Amino acid sequence: MTPFTPLTDNSPAPFGKYKGTPMGKLPAEYLDWLHDQPWLAQAYPAVLDYIEKSRKAITDELSERDDEIIDDADEKKPDLPEQDVPKNLEKIMGIMNEAYPDWEIDRYFRDPNASGDGLAGFVVQEVQDTFPEDASWKDQLDEAIRVVSKAREELEDIERALLEALDKE
Repeated sequence: MTPFTPLTDNSPAPFGKYKGTPMGKLPAEYLDWLHDQPWLAQAYPAVLDYIEKSRKAITDELSERDDEIIDDADEKKPDLPEQDVPKNLEKIMGIMNEAYPDWEIDRYFRDPNASGDGLAGFVVQEVQDTFPEDASWKDQLDEAIRVVSKAREELEDIERALLEALDKE
C-alpha cells in the first residue's frame, strides 16, 4: 500500500461533491456510503483510513438519525440516491467501475443526472437499458459485453473517420 498522510477532522475532503469541506463536517450518510465503495481503498486510502477510525462516531450518528426518523416521519432523508436495482446489475456495474478511469461508472449508476464524463454515462445507460433481469448470470454478463463491444465498435468507427480526415489534411 502506498504511504499516505492521515486525515483529521479539519482536513479538506480531496474529491467529490464535498471537495474542500473539512472531513469532520461531511454527512455521516456520505461517509457510510463511501466506506462501502470498492474503489475507495485504492484511490483514496487516507479517506478510507479516516472513515474506519471514525466508524463508531459515524454509526452512532446514523443510529441517532434513524431513531429521529422513526420518531418524526417528516424527517429529511439522506440526499444519496436510493435505487431498487437487481443485485446482478449492481455487480456488473461494480466490475465495470473497477476498470473505468476515475470510477465514473459508479457515479452515473448512482445518480443518472450526474454530469461530466459523458462516455461513462452512456455506458451505464446502455447496460441498464438492455439488462435482462430474469436471465442467468452468464447471459447477463454476455449482454453487458455485447453492449460495451457495440459501443467500442462505434467509437472505433468515429476514430477511423477522424483519422481519415486528418490524413486528407
